[in-house]
Amino acid sequence: MTWHEARQFCTAKGKRLPTEAEWEKAARGPHGNLFPWGTAAPDNQRAMFGQHHMHEIPILASVDSHRQGESPYGLRHMAGNVAEWAQDWFGFDYYAYMPERNPSGPASGRYKTLRGGSWKSNPIMLRTATRSGSPPDQRSATIGFRCAKSAHVSAPESR
Repeated sequence: MTWHEARQFCTAKGKRLPTEAEWEKAARGPHGNLFPWGTAAPDNQRAMFGQHHMHEIPILASVDSHRQGESPYGLRHMAGNVAEWAQDWFGFDYYAYMPERNPSGPASGRYKTLRGGSWKSNPIMLRTATRSGSPPDQRSATIGFRCAKSAHVSAPESR
């Protein structure tokens, strides 16, 4: 799916694409894991990666697979399977000047952010801090998405 199609799908479900910061937090957890599952190198029990097929037919894993690869928040396939679109524009140097809390990405750009690596990726692309970008109208067997929804915390009642 293109970035536009992914965003449209999420919106139709009452959700949205995650920001790059939200995606990274969901993958790294509260302790900043190197990989969603911790520091161990990727293997086929944790992620679908390093696969190659002559005709670009995706070699995907079902969404309920790879339990050993869960992030600290219980999310699966934050590494491998398909790279995931984020809401943000991709800025090559954005980390140098972004706000420390809840960065929303550059205001514009040529590419949208992709995170997580795919079924074709080398292990380095599965690191939680690894990022890349692609034109928002790009469609590829290596790109997918997940939807996010903001948590609304209600204020405590006053007495």
